Parts: sequence; structure tokens; C-alpha cells
Amino acid sequence: VNGARTQFLVPFKLLFFRTWREQTRDVATLTIKYSLNTFFCLLFGVVYLRMNRDQISIQDRTGILFFQAMNQAFGSAIGISKIIPQQLKVVSRERAARMYTPVPYFLSTFLVTLPLELAPGIIYGTVLYFMTALREGFSYYLTYIGVMMLENFAGIGLGMCLSASFTSVEMAPQLAPAVGILFLMFSGFFLNESTLPACLIWLRNIPFISYAFHPPSVNRFTGCDFRC
Repeated sequence: VNGARTQFLVPFKLLFFRTWREQTRDVATLTIKYSLNTFFCLLFGVVYLRMNRDQISIQDRTGILFFQAMNQAFGSAIGISKIIPQQLKVVSRERAARMYTPVPYFLSTFLVTLPLELAPGIIYGTVLYFMTALREGFSYYLTYIGVMMLENFAGIGLGMCLSASFTSVEMAPQLAPAVGILFLMFSGFFLNESTLPACLIWLRNIPFISYAFHPPSVNRFTGCDFRC
């Protein structure tokens, strides 16, 4: 048991710190990424600033909710999809030498991406929530942030899955937007589910964006009064 634990914990610790250094040493890329996210967060916050409780604002509220769900999902999935191909040559040599199993490598890579993706998502989501005045009440805010965090987990998982499916650094980021478009089409915002052909009705259960868009929508509109 101790040997098995050592075979996991020691490689996991070393791989975790190595992956962390690799992901954080590219300061220019991280700065550009977070700067763009900050810009678009403030831009949408100003565009949807303090929305009124009238009939016109219903479309705006559903729009900003869907934008947030889409951004949380694919902002992380597309960026993470190239991690494993970048490290594949080194990892293949180390795996051939039986230095570790795939589990500590995959788990360490996954955990490294969490703070780099979740922390900015929580900050931007909080700023946008209160700038747009989606709904008063701390419990509604916690529900919103909780759903966004779970969706971010799913987006990171999708990025890791795509990353592990290809050996080319260029292939995974190119395929991720194609998967994103498929998910967006059947997420319930651009296409009414009742109009789907019977042979495609099962596709509505696949996009995790819909699970991040529908609950916040119910949370935002249930019991709210709007001026017609």
C-alpha cells in the first residue's frame, strides 16, 4: 500500500509543480488573456448596466445570461485543449521509462488549470452580476456563481478530453470551436427545443451550456415582475 501511495503521490507532486511553472511562466500570454477578459467583462457590464425591470430588458437579461454561459464554457475549453499536445513528447519519454502512470499526470494537469480558470471566472462573473443588476439577493448570486463554477469544471474537462485526443498542438484548438458551435446550436437559446426533428431530439441533452443557461434563467425570472 505504501509503495502504491508513493508511486502516486511523488509523481503527482512533481508533475503538479512542473505543470504550474509551465502554465504560469508565460506571463505575456496570461496578461493578454486576462486583459481581454477584463475588457469584455467591463464592456458587457457597461452595455447591460443596471437593467430596468421592463419588458425590453427581458431579452437583454437572457442575452447576458447566455453570453456568460457560453464564455465560461469555451473560454477554458479552447485554451486548455492544447496543454497535453505541448507536453506529449516529454511525457511519452517519461512514460516509456515507467516513471509514472497516466493518472497522476492527468490529475495534476487538471488541478493546475482550476485556479487559473476558476478564479478569474468568479471575479468576472461577480463584477458582471452586480453591474448588470441581474437580481437582488445574495442567495441568487451564490446560485449563479455556483452554476458558473460547475460549468467551468465541465469546460475544463472538455478541454482536457480534446487535448488528450490529438497529438498535434494545432489540431485540438481548431476542433474545440467546432464542438462549441454544435453545443451552442442545441443549447436551447438559438433553437427552440420543440422544433427539433425527432431524430435529433436526443442532442438537446448533450450540451452542458444548456444546463448552465436554464437554471440561472429560472433563478432570474421566477417571481419577478416586469413592466409591460
